[in-house]
Amino acid sequence: IIDPNLPESEFARKQADLIRTVDVSRASAQSQANEAFRALLYPDHPYGITFPEPGQVEAYTIEDVRAFHETYFTGQRLHLYVVGQFDTDTVLKAIQRFADMESGTAPTVPVSAPIAEPGLVVIDRPNAPQSTIRLGRRVPAPDGEVALAAVDTLLGGYFSSRITRNIREDKGYTYSPGSFVSNSLMAANWQQNADVTTADTGAALSEIMKEIRLLQDTPPTEAEVRGIKNYMTGIFVIQLASRGGIAGQLSFVDLHGLGTEYLEGYVGKVEALTAADFQEAARERLVADDLSLVVVGPVETVKAQLSTLPDFADRLSAE
Repeated sequence: IIDPNLPESEFARKQADLIRTVDVSRASAQSQANEAFRALLYPDHPYGITFPEPGQVEAYTIEDVRAFHETYFTGQRLHLYVVGQFDTDTVLKAIQRFADMESGTAPTVPVSAPIAEPGLVVIDRPNAPQSTIRLGRRVPAPDGEVALAAVDTLLGGYFSSRITRNIREDKGYTYSPGSFVSNSLMAANWQQNADVTTADTGAALSEIMKEIRLLQDTPPTEAEVRGIKNYMTGIFVIQLASRGGIAGQLSFVDLHGLGTEYLEGYVGKVEALTAADFQEAARERLVADDLSLVVVGPVETVKAQLSTLPDFADRLSAE
């Protein structure tokens, strides 16, 4: 980390490996959907860039790599966590090597301006047996509150979630749908993913939207609220039971400036959630009319189904 070799003899092979990896990744429906979705949510911002531009990797030289290391592998950009059983004096001596690094410049994160209106993109994948769906919107960056995480868990964030039960267990449209809230600094997003049978693309999206609106209109049952609380606190405790989990949580609170009080108060905040909190967070954070959509699949088949859905028909005509 401090003084790497970075031999020129290895550069051409690593460069070729990266070019090949990018080409393979770009060929998958999931990568194409992710790329288009992030570009919709974060236009003109680094968060919206998934892959390098054509020819970008080919143009790099070993000098570019060495200059990157010199610029960015510096003291002000380093965070070091040591968790486990160790001899304190020995570890502190080892850490001192990092403390002696050149300080460099502090990291900066450009502000991502809010998007003017939700987008819709359909990417053609002729004769594909499945359509790949990305649905979601920008949400506030992690701020220590837990209501949105609870809403995400209830809707699509774990195996027994409403959307998963609906479009996987009940309808059989998909095998492994799921949702999550990103932890991007200063610009997070909520995202529902699914690979659905092509013929059921419209029906699956209709059910997903129905579940979102149902939670906004009707608070969850006490049994559902209790189940989500148990799941969230259980996962949190499990994460803090491992060395890697503790380091990850410390890194998370440092990144977002939450402080260790977030970790100390997390379980209490989750336990304090009410059914009304779920409903309010769903209304405020998952505004149905503001959800952007990307679908990768046979374009004519997909568009014909989207044209029957009130949530997307108008945007489809303008796409």
